[in-house]
Amino acid sequence: KITGVYGIAKDITKQVEIEQKLREEHNMFRAIIDYIPDHIFVINEKHETILTNHSFYKNYYGVESEQESLGLTALDFFEKEEAATKVLEDNTQVMNNGIPVINREDIVQDFNGKKNYTLLTKVPFRFGDNKKGLVGISRNITEIKEKEKALEELNTALKKHADELALSNKELEQFAYIASHDLQEPLRMVTSFLT
Repeated sequence: KITGVYGIAKDITKQVEIEQKLREEHNMFRAIIDYIPDHIFVINEKHETILTNHSFYKNYYGVESEQESLGLTALDFFEKEEAATKVLEDNTQVMNNGIPVINREDIVQDFNGKKNYTLLTKVPFRFGDNKKGLVGISRNITEIKEKEKALEELNTALKKHADELALSNKELEQFAYIASHDLQEPLRMVTSFLT
């Protein structure tokens, strides 16, 4: 009779190293996503949010964690149903047609009701099980748009001021011509008397 302990050992060093590398890459990926000031989101074919970054869930959904934003749709986010429907239709187009939306200017309302100008990009995405989704990035360009508007207003005011100056210069030229003519007339008379 043989007694003892028998065992089989398997070297899993390579697997542990791969898992460690995946964790590191995941942490790096999350750090990049969360600290980019742009609003990043991923939705599935049911239009549910499955990933958001800090900027998106904090500024648009007005929640404190990504977990609170998961599963929400445009219907939960937009105050008016027509705005939500428009977003859902747009997302469906991107997912079904596979044609991305690149740097489209949009106006989006945040959870406080404040309207923001955004530069929006949406690209189709396929999950491992071949289900559809999309990845979106939205950059708030409200400050730029406000500066553009202020610049346009300043240019308009400047053009108006230049037009007024041109008119004033014409009137001044006319006055100088009349004054010059009026001053020359008595001198002509004196010259004529002297001759």
